[in-house]
Amino acid sequence: MSIADILFICGEHLRPLQFTSGKYSLYYECPYCKRENRTEDMPPCHMKLPLFVANQIADDVFHVTKIIGTQIGFSRRISGYQYEISDIRHGKIYLTLSKEK
Repeated sequence: MSIADILFICGEHLRPLQFTSGKYSLYYECPYCKRENRTEDMPPCHMKLPLFVANQIADDVFHVTKIIGTQIGFSRRISGYQYEISDIRHGKIYLTLSKEK
């Protein structure tokens, strides 16, 4: 398994995070972070997931699934993010993410 086997989902908007190249690094972000994807009165989403954290989460998911299997509803906190296995479809693990408050 690799990070390509995971689809990260914004916990607030339930949209897949998009892989983005920033000024200094690579990260995933909610499509509603960008102005062109929102209505005029909609506030921006702040769900941005740095690539190194995405890799930490992916490693954790793969480790856990080896031990207990892939269980929908399993959740854990890692590096300031809460993830939950929300679905498994077409060979992908869907992870719903939210930032810890």
